[in-house]
Amino acid sequence: MLIKKLFISSNRETIVNLTDIKLPEKGLVGIKTQSFSKAKLFLYTLAGLTEYFPNLNFKIDIKGVPNEENIQLLVEYPETQISGLKDYVKTEIALPLEERCRDEIYIAQKIKKISRNMKIEEILQKKITHLSTGEIQKTILSSLLITEPKLLLMMYPFSGLDFKSKETLLTCLKQQEKTLSIFFDLEDITHQISDFILDLDENILLTVNKSKKHTQSQYPTIFSKREIEAYEEGKIIYIRFSKYEKEEPTIKINNLTFQFKNENKEIIKNLSLKIYSGDKVLVIGKNGSGKTTLAKIICGFIKVPKKTVIVKNRPFFIPSDPTNMFIYNSAIEEIKNASIGKEISDEEIKYLLNTLDLYHKKDTSPFKLEMEDKKILSLAIAIATEAEIIIMDEPTNFTSGKFRRKLLKIIDELLQNKTVIVISHDRQLIDELIENWKDSYGLYLSV
Repeated sequence: MLIKKLFISSNRETIVNLTDIKLPEKGLVGIKTQSFSKAKLFLYTLAGLTEYFPNLNFKIDIKGVPNEENIQLLVEYPETQISGLKDYVKTEIALPLEERCRDEIYIAQKIKKISRNMKIEEILQKKITHLSTGEIQKTILSSLLITEPKLLLMMYPFSGLDFKSKETLLTCLKQQEKTLSIFFDLEDITHQISDFILDLDENILLTVNKSKKHTQSQYPTIFSKREIEAYEEGKIIYIRFSKYEKEEPTIKINNLTFQFKNENKEIIKNLSLKIYSGDKVLVIGKNGSGKTTLAKIICGFIKVPKKTVIVKNRPFFIPSDPTNMFIYNSAIEEIKNASIGKEISDEEIKYLLNTLDLYHKKDTSPFKLEMEDKKILSLAIAIATEAEIIIMDEPTNFTSGKFRRKLLKIIDELLQNKTVIVISHDRQLIDELIENWKDSYGLYLSV
């Protein structure tokens, strides 16, 4: 594919300006840019979806783009890509082939192959509504890969995937012998796995020196053989950093077992845990191990028998995609109406938004914010409510390395007196949080 010219602009600025870029016929091309919008525009343009951006100007001269049937796009928020037409993983994956009128035998063979390659056999009969974020990601990726596209375009394909699933996806992409895969993800992941780097800011395609690729251990360095074995068995691992253990715990879980109705597998089994006020907790586990489910149980969104889970202070849950949290027309309204029974002054709101570098977007609809700003706004709301317990589910999903650094600073400076629970597969975030917390708190590993 030859990009002779790709120029995208608004009335105020040039957004993308590429000339004479020759892309390879196959392999993995990682996108490098400081702008989420730039990466999104580039991928959506290759997918032929410029009509999504009616206020922008496009000048496009690209040779060798496959026809529409041979292009697949993974959008930035995979939950929005679930069709809503199917109830189970297996039928969701089969849908693209059904739409192409493939026969049942062909579809069955393709499902068997992709589920084996993506290692999702055990969730094929699972209901879509019971999937974790990572399982949704794997389902959508499988539904794209099953078509064997010539051009696979992906926004954050590795976000939300556990350590092994990232490797599994990479192997599957490498096995696509006739596919050119172009993706945008966290910068450290992009440099580790790409064959080529397309720098949208510098208008250049670079070949990655494979001898200099940095390979990272799958597991946090703090894991012993015991934790690795438990992780592989599908158990949740807790790394708890605590200063206070003499008082009563703020969260106490007593032998919790949970499974969804009409599912024959227990997601959480015989779990006991104590978390004290001011603790910092990392929650790590494979996709589908029950991490988000546990967070929702702690928050009371999912009911369990009394005295199984005792929570003394009100928790605030921030999902991986916080869009559905918002109900008002502007960011400032969200914060003004955040705290029940306590009025927040304009000066307090201004100070909070300035501290979080969000004041310049105070009048913007939260639904029009980029994902990184949505996550910052959700943290602002949590702080405004004076919640004692803040639970963040995959906070770096669909974000940049710059956001990760900003999040670490917020946790360190604004949440130091809060009980903070972070659910994550992001190795760099996990390692940096361990490094930040280990010297200030006592460290406890639990399985």
